[in-house]
Amino acid sequence: MAPQKLEIVLRRALSGAELGKVELEATDLVEQLRRLLSEQLQEREGCAAVTQVQLLHDKRLLDDCHTLLESGLDDGATVHVLMRERQHFVVTASGDCTAKLWDCETGMCFLTLKGHTNTVFSARPSPDNLLVVTGSEDGTVKLWHVASGVCLHTLDHGQPVLSVAFSPDGLLLATGTHDGMLRVWNVSVGECVLAVPMHEKSPVRAVDFSPDGKCIMTACGDGGTMHVWNAISGNCELDFEEQEEVVLSARFAPDGRSIVTGCSDDAVQVWDVGTRLCKQELEGHDGAVYSATFSPNGRFILTGSSDGTAKLWRQGECVRTLEGHSSDVLSSAFAADSSLIGTASADHTAKIWITRSGQCTCTLVGHNASIHSIEFTRAL
Repeated sequence: MAPQKLEIVLRRALSGAELGKVELEATDLVEQLRRLLSEQLQEREGCAAVTQVQLLHDKRLLDDCHTLLESGLDDGATVHVLMRERQHFVVTASGDCTAKLWDCETGMCFLTLKGHTNTVFSARPSPDNLLVVTGSEDGTVKLWHVASGVCLHTLDHGQPVLSVAFSPDGLLLATGTHDGMLRVWNVSVGECVLAVPMHEKSPVRAVDFSPDGKCIMTACGDGGTMHVWNAISGNCELDFEEQEEVVLSARFAPDGRSIVTGCSDDAVQVWDVGTRLCKQELEGHDGAVYSATFSPNGRFILTGSSDGTAKLWRQGECVRTLEGHSSDVLSSAFAADSSLIGTASADHTAKIWITRSGQCTCTLVGHNASIHSIEFTRAL
């Protein structure tokens, strides 16, 4: 029996004005309807700033994961479209080969980025929040347009891509691969402008631009080494003391004067960029520290660990432990104003927490494999 075709009428939720009609199969997902609508809006109305499109039928919000048939739609059904201007969102990357974009307030997924063929290790929004970059075990990096969900560029690396980072101005992209290569790309054209081999050829598990955009920090896993490179010439400007353990995470402080690292044992260390010496060790985790980052206001450090917790640190002391995940916390991040915390876990969920109280406000459910990365959009 041939799949049933459905004609869906799209109308604005508030005015009732018709936006057009689309024809899909009854077994297509609501997500496909959303994607077609977003593309039409971008082409016909120039709605580049619209990233959140909610679809309603009979006053019910439609779920992206359901088919049109499961959602109660039949031929000629009317779907009302509620469009919200671009706001802050959370992006996650997972072992299910996808990245997802979530509303911070409702915890609802409003876009799923599909195209990778293996685990997506990292995902970050661009500084202007209009793009998302994803790096995958399939050896590619993809640049996505948030408004439409369209992949603009696929950057082939030939090796699993473990880490990605935009420059502060969003013009450059740094990527780190399993075979020990740092690459820098021109975002607008998708061309590699710099390639720097690591001396030890060990996996580049973390890359991060300095706040002024002039340098790129790399943390290499197996060799336990950390370097700072000139973003234009590729010359090594700083090298730090080699670590015995695998460095899993590293980020610059907002002022660029410090770097925080998390290691495969329970070590969290804060390094002085000027002296290249460790100036502080944070003790409290009972397992590998997969994630370590400074808050945007510079007052806190946030860590996530295989012990299933995230910890909030201030002036070297743990001021709050976030408990609620049932497996390893693989990634953690602050919102742009430092008021919220995001955590991502091997338990297939991510969570949003209030920084001040440690209360979990929502759990992000939708991935069906470990979530390796979580990031908030930046302040505009």
